[in-house]
Amino acid sequence: MAVLETRTTGADVQEPQPAIERPGPDRPAAPLGPGPASEDMSGACSSRALWGWSPAPLPAVTALQQRVDRLLPRTGVPMVLYWAAVIGLWNVAPHLAEQGRLAVEGLAALAAGGWCGVNFWRCRHAHCLVSGTGWLALGVVALVGAGLGHSLMGGDEQPVCLGVLVAAVAFEGAWSLVRGGNAIPPRTRSARAGGEGPEQGAGPRVRRPDTGLWSRRRRARARRGPLTR
Repeated sequence: MAVLETRTTGADVQEPQPAIERPGPDRPAAPLGPGPASEDMSGACSSRALWGWSPAPLPAVTALQQRVDRLLPRTGVPMVLYWAAVIGLWNVAPHLAEQGRLAVEGLAALAAGGWCGVNFWRCRHAHCLVSGTGWLALGVVALVGAGLGHSLMGGDEQPVCLGVLVAAVAFEGAWSLVRGGNAIPPRTRSARAGGEGPEQGAGPRVRRPDTGLWSRRRRARARRGPLTR
């Protein structure tokens, strides 16, 4: 609420002073430090990938992350050209001989999976976890088949590619329904260590009281005192 402070002069004339906003029940105190809009995000991606479909990118705190953000075609015309080239490889592959077809399809799968893998690393987009893993594995299998001279999947590389895409989109839809967003948050240091010890900034652990049957009996015996014969 606003408080109007006054100052008394020599002639007992009260001059109004500027109103000072004080925190109250209906006006919480302003947070200390810079807010989200003023945080230093130098090195972070300037825009979201896939025209805003991907989540907000993580801050680029290392030179490698900054270099990846500059080189990865994330959105707009560069991304359209990149994926047009990938789709073009898939369309050209069936017109080649068996080894050539497998080599081109393996290259296309690696290009698609690599983009999704890097995008998941930087933006944690849920479907990129599935599509990146699936397409990278498909690319390796296709290239191995090209080296052997025959397909290891019975020639079903392209249907498997589409199946990975459908599974990735379905996974993101399920994740968004359950978690309320399409980003998979990175694991914290305490989670990677097995959850031992309280997290930084958290209060001390409070031991919960024993409420089991044996605990209640022990407390009852303690109240009664030692038995006398």
